[in-house]
Amino acid sequence: MHIIFFGVQDFEQQIYKSKNQELFNFELSLVNDNFSEDNARLLSQADAISIFANNPLDDSLLALAASCGIKLILLRSTGYDHVDLKAAKRLGITVMNVPAYSPQSVAEHAVTLLLCLYRKIFVLRQQLQRQNFKLNGNLGESVYDKTVGVIGVGDIGTAFARIMRGFGCKVLGYDPVINRLETPDLEWVPLDELYERSDIISLHCPLNESTQQLINKDTLQLMKEGVTILNTSRGRVIQTDDLLDALESQKVRYAGLDVYDKEKGLFFQQHHEPIADDNFNRLTSMDNVIITPHIAFYTSDSINNIAHTTLLNAKDFLSLGAQAANVVE
Repeated sequence: MHIIFFGVQDFEQQIYKSKNQELFNFELSLVNDNFSEDNARLLSQADAISIFANNPLDDSLLALAASCGIKLILLRSTGYDHVDLKAAKRLGITVMNVPAYSPQSVAEHAVTLLLCLYRKIFVLRQQLQRQNFKLNGNLGESVYDKTVGVIGVGDIGTAFARIMRGFGCKVLGYDPVINRLETPDLEWVPLDELYERSDIISLHCPLNESTQQLINKDTLQLMKEGVTILNTSRGRVIQTDDLLDALESQKVRYAGLDVYDKEKGLFFQQHHEPIADDNFNRLTSMDNVIITPHIAFYTSDSINNIAHTTLLNAKDFLSLGAQAANVVE
């Protein structure tokens, strides 16, 4: 099988080559750019392609891939909302994802955002660079004994909850799907109760019809004054205009965001002109907000796990076809 990996950074290429040579022995082509009409000519000798989460595949791109004989798309991500799955199915293309490549990395990043906000690490660093060592205005907060609400208690949410219990926090959980018997160390509560009781709310849910703009002016009104919101899931889970209003009114004291609702075309690249996005510029100007560019997953452990599972998915597809374990529909 010949697989073209699109959107692979230079330093990642050796990882994919090594994993393949060690365990799989597929024919690989590694390309820096995302898959698009401009490089579709590369597909003429390929059987499958692999893309990352920042590479949208709509009906037209999928039709182009199918016309070149592509039968398999290997996602190097857990989420698959960037792919038109209905179109893929109609075109006879199987799509596979990487369900859990490093839940611990994402959970740790959420905790990092929280601690940096609570202890004003970035504000202090800016002052230190100006040779200002005064304590004025930099009183931090302790995480200990806070009530933490976890929305989405899958692998990542469970890992985050475990860490927060280690800090001495009371942890509430809400998930409409997870079997509560499998995660017994949480207090399971209805979503409205989680909003009302939590000092810190961390989002670890997928993006779907029920979670789109889950955090909005109505749900924000249910929360405590001075709540902290962390989002390492999907940007569109939060209505950004409403979050900005809540931040400015101090309804939300802190926000730690690794995702943004309009991150397409913004993250994963360098910009040489001013960013023409008022909401993003407002968020980045606030001392009580930290934004990171969708890097919660981005550790050496994660990249190795993604490489292994992606190649293993290809192997499983050859054996089991559309019945393979990590097929998404």
